[in-house]
Amino acid sequence: MSLPPPPDIHDVDNADNADDDDDILTIPFTQQRGYSTGLSRRPISFVSATPTSTTASTSTTNPPSISTQYLSIVSSSSNNNSPPLSPTPTYPICETCSAPVKEPTPRAHYLSFAHQHALPRAPVPSGIDRTRMGLKYLSKHGFDVDKRTGLGRSEQGIVYPVRAVEKRDRGGIGVGGKEKEERRDKNGKKVEGKVEKEREVERLDAGRVRKQAKRERRKMEALRSEFYQDEKVAKYLGELEG
Repeated sequence: MSLPPPPDIHDVDNADNADDDDDILTIPFTQQRGYSTGLSRRPISFVSATPTSTTASTSTTNPPSISTQYLSIVSSSSNNNSPPLSPTPTYPICETCSAPVKEPTPRAHYLSFAHQHALPRAPVPSGIDRTRMGLKYLSKHGFDVDKRTGLGRSEQGIVYPVRAVEKRDRGGIGVGGKEKEERRDKNGKKVEGKVEKEREVERLDAGRVRKQAKRERRKMEALRSEFYQDEKVAKYLGELEG
């Protein structure tokens, strides 16, 4: 049994041209020619080049020079060719913020940043604990903590507490021998400052160390007997010794 001969490619092309869509091929894949045989080759119709004459008339206007502009501003008699200057618009001044009202409506000016910044602010309430006994006592005698005024009847006292300064040494108040002395820097200028008195370092040998330890021991025994000894026991011991 012999297979039917394949259809001619020209007949297939004519049948394809009759269709509406030329890009779709209805030929089976086994009957199509190779890629390089020009199966889908179609001539490209180029448009012949025509000389284009674009002679657009461009109207150029020369701007006025700087000297002309300067003379039109400075000279009292303005040039007739130059356009008249528009008058500067005047705006009303707001009494609250002292700024010109350029907004179209009063509400828009009221909501502007300049006007809102110029409005008086309510004072921020104090952050002191209202349950403190000292504050209750002062409030009972007419002190208002939210007024931001000083202490006292005339409200002339301090508003903020005294700043605490750290005391690093172990001495009492006034102990330490700090005095103001005049010092001079490298350039010879006077520099005021507090200078601590330097203690003289005493070097001790073994004998002096033993004597100092014995002296400290006697001192501690005397203090211990003075604070912790019972008078009755001391009197009883004194009678026994007598």
